[in-house]
Amino acid sequence: MPRNIHPVLRAIARAVLFLPRELREIIEAVVRHWPGKLGFTMRRLYYRIRLKHVGRNVLISPGVRFFGHRYISIGDDTHVDLDCILVAGHTSLEHLDEVRRVENPYFTLSEGELSIGKGVHIAPGCLINGIGGVQIGDYCGCTAGTRIFSITNHYAGVRDRSRRDILFTNQAMPRSIIIGPVVLERNVGIALNSVVLPGTALREDSFVGIGSVARGVIPPNTIVAGNPAVRIKDRFTVTEDKQKPCAEN
Repeated sequence: MPRNIHPVLRAIARAVLFLPRELREIIEAVVRHWPGKLGFTMRRLYYRIRLKHVGRNVLISPGVRFFGHRYISIGDDTHVDLDCILVAGHTSLEHLDEVRRVENPYFTLSEGELSIGKGVHIAPGCLINGIGGVQIGDYCGCTAGTRIFSITNHYAGVRDRSRRDILFTNQAMPRSIIIGPVVLERNVGIALNSVVLPGTALREDSFVGIGSVARGVIPPNTIVAGNPAVRIKDRFTVTEDKQKPCAEN
C-alpha cells in the first residue's frame, strides 16, 4: 500500500508546482487569439502586466507570441501585427566552445533586451530574436516576413573552419554561435522577406530592399539591397538648403 501512495503524492506535488505555469499558458493562449476589438483590449491589458513595458494605444493583433516577456518593451502607438514572434531574454552560452560576439557601438541597452519604439509597425509574420539584444527606434517599419536575428547558428566553426564536428542544429553539440545586438534607428524601413543579421546597425532613415540580407553598419539615408545588401542610392534627396545650418536670430 505505501508503495502505491508515494508515487501518487509525488504526482500531486508535481501537479501543484506546474499548475500555475500551465494555467498562465492557458490564459495567454485564450487572450492571444481572441478576435475583434475586445481581443485588442484584452491583449493590451494583459501584456501590460506580463511585458516590461507597453505604451499607450499599442495594438497587438491575434496570434502574436512573446518569449522572455519581462525583457520586452513596446512604445506608444505601435502595432505588432498578426502571427509575429518576439523572443528576448538571456541564454547560457558557457557550454559552447565556438561563440563569436559581434560588437555594435550603436546599441545602448543590455544583452537580451528587445525594445520597440513608438509609432512602429511590425507587419504580419515577422520574427525578431532579441537574445543578443534588439533596439528598434521610433517610426520604423518591418514589412511581412522580416527576420531580425541577434543570435544565429553558424554553419562551421568560427575559429577553426576545419572542424567537422560542428553541427547545424539546436539539439546537438557542439554548435557554432554568432551573437551581436541589432539596432534600427529612427525611421528605418525593412522590405518584404528581408533578413537582418547579428551586429547590424541600420542608421536613421535607411531602407532595406525586398529579399535582402543586411549586415554590418548601413549608413543613414541609404537604400541597400541584395545578399549581402549593398548601397543602391540615397533614400531621400538632400538639397543644399537642407544641408545649410539655420541662421541665428
